[in-house]
Amino acid sequence: MLGTIVNVITVVAGSALGLALNKRLPKRFIRIFFQVVGLFTLFLGISMA
Repeated sequence: MLGTIVNVITVVAGSALGLALNKRLPKRFIRIFFQVVGLFTLFLGISMA
């Protein structure tokens, strides 16, 4: 139960932070960030296969 609550809090906090910083960050940084997250997800998926 505690894990679920912590997960909900972190998702809400991350979403709020993303909405707040979205307009302030340069488009180049946002593009690089999404590429890094995508590569991390790809490598994580491959390593868990």
